[in-house]
Amino acid sequence: MESAVITGCKHCIAVHVEKALDAGASEEEILRAASILVGGESTLNSVAELLKRLRYEENKRAEWISVVDDVREE
Repeated sequence: MESAVITGCKHCIAVHVEKALDAGASEEEILRAASILVGGESTLNSVAELLKRLRYEENKRAEWISVVDDVREE
């Protein structure tokens, strides 16, 4: 993740953040790791924004799964 953060590659950061979440890391742990790597506020803001987007996408996915399950039950 270090090179992704240093180069500012948002796609690379997103992949690392997603994998960290899949491995059980909390948002706080991810933000702490990013701040240790670079310490820059803009990087932390990018990681925080990515976490928000991932959370939004997961919520949308869960809503669709619920709708599909409801239709299957009918």
